[in-house]
Order: sequence, then structure tokens, then C-alpha cells
Amino acid sequence: MCSYILIEKADVEQFLHALKLCTVAVSLGGCETLIESPAIMTHRSTLYAIDVSGQMSEKLIRMSVGLENVRDIVKDLDRALNRSINQDIINNNLTNKDDDDDLELIDEAKRISHRLYQSRLHVITAALRTTSGRIYSGIHFESSQAVATICGEVSAISAMMNDGYRDLATIVVLRGFDEDRNRFEIINPCNKCRVLVNDLNPNAQVIVGTIDKPIRMTISDLI
Repeated sequence: MCSYILIEKADVEQFLHALKLCTVAVSLGGCETLIESPAIMTHRSTLYAIDVSGQMSEKLIRMSVGLENVRDIVKDLDRALNRSINQDIINNNLTNKDDDDDLELIDEAKRISHRLYQSRLHVITAALRTTSGRIYSGIHFESSQAVATICGEVSAISAMMNDGYRDLATIVVLRGFDEDRNRFEIINPCNKCRVLVNDLNPNAQVIVGTIDKPIRMTISDLI
């Protein structure tokens, strides 16, 4: 007999790992779980699904009193493990797509800088993607009157809105360097531009980190 404690909202990966360890016990005639409240011994079958947060809930677990056919137990184990593996594949594919999308935005911001960069006047570039996949970019304009200076973020957002769209999904801001036109660094939007992005979409993603290792943060986390 193999027994373990079933914890509400347990980590799915740990749970599935525990199920793997129980496979031998299952093949020998059953796997039992001790439910602490109420304290009864009952046979558990397995996890049927996982929710988006990676946690499991009571509704996702089928319990049956007494012993169950070993073949049914193994089928349940296979189903749960296959779901876990498939979910990992889906998550990896989504992550890879996000990475490619981020690099595309970074390259677009670089392209605008290479085309329009001018020391002290046009240094900051921004590129954004809408939820529908359209890309818009812009470069900052430094004015002799500070109040008239236009940020790269505003320039890109204006291009988007001039084209009839407001559905900003992701944005990146780059700074160029006079001494090396091929050198760039990712910078955070300025405070005013953070508010502007948040006004358009509080769930918008901002690419931060480094050129080599960009990461995403929600704009609301940067306010």
C-alpha cells in the first residue's frame, strides 16, 4: 500500500511526481490516500485536469470508496501524465512565440534608430504591437522647450492611433548611443508614458531586461 497526504491546492508538478512514485504500488494492487479531514482511507484515482494557475482543486479530483480495477487506475495515471506533458509543450510553444515577438519588436525599434538617430535630438525609439498583431514604431524628438519634447513611446502610440487603433498589447523602448550606433539598451518607459500606456491598456506588456534576455512585465506593475 502507498499512502500520501492530499493537500488542497497542491502544486500540480509535485502531485504528478508523487503519482509516478505510486505507479509501483498501483501495479501491485492499488494506491490509497489518507484524507485528513475527515480521517478516512479511500482509494484515489487521479487528477483529471489542471486549471490555468497550475493549482488543483477538489472539483478536479475523482474519489471512490473501496478498491478500483487496476487497469482503470493505470488509465487514469496515463491520462493525467499525458495532460501534464501536453500542457508543458503548449506552454513552451507559447513562450517561444512570445520570445520571437519580443525580438521582432526590438529589431523594429533598432531599425527606426538606425534610420533617424541624431545625437541629443532623436535618441529614444519605441516599437509596439497591437492585440491584432500590427506593429508601430516611433522616435523621440528633443525640443529646446522641454514641454514640447515628444517621447518615443508617444510617437509610436500616435502612429498606432493615427492608423485607427487603440489596442496596444506590447511595447519596448530602446536607447541608442553616439559612440556606437549598433549598441542599444532596453529602458523602462518614463513615468508619463507609463501612465499613458496604462490608460490605453492596464494589462499591456512592457518588454524590460536586456537586449540578450528581454522579459515582460505588466504595465500596472511598473506604475
